[in-house]
Amino acid sequence: MSTQHTPGPWFENVVPTSAGSAITIQSADHRIAIIYVDGIRKGIDDELPRSIENRANARLIAAAPDLLEALQGFQKAWDENRLLTSDEAASIRAAIAKATEAA
Repeated sequence: MSTQHTPGPWFENVVPTSAGSAITIQSADHRIAIIYVDGIRKGIDDELPRSIENRANARLIAAAPDLLEALQGFQKAWDENRLLTSDEAASIRAAIAKATEAA
């Protein structure tokens, strides 16, 4: 399977701007995608529901390459009719944590 997206790993980041904050996704080779800009101020409005949701969305997007790789590993184990190795299981747990836990 050929990869058509920017290769991972990806990282989420909140960058202060003159308009508030921009939530970005940055790849390991420093490509950046701005996914959201609003009037939320980093360090001031961090606990507002919209700010919390924006950060959660950014974590999920940043974890996409890890989640895809973990799911492909699971599919391979399934197709081979075998149990996951401990490394494969750890990869799945790490991908889920990256997508759901605050950094």
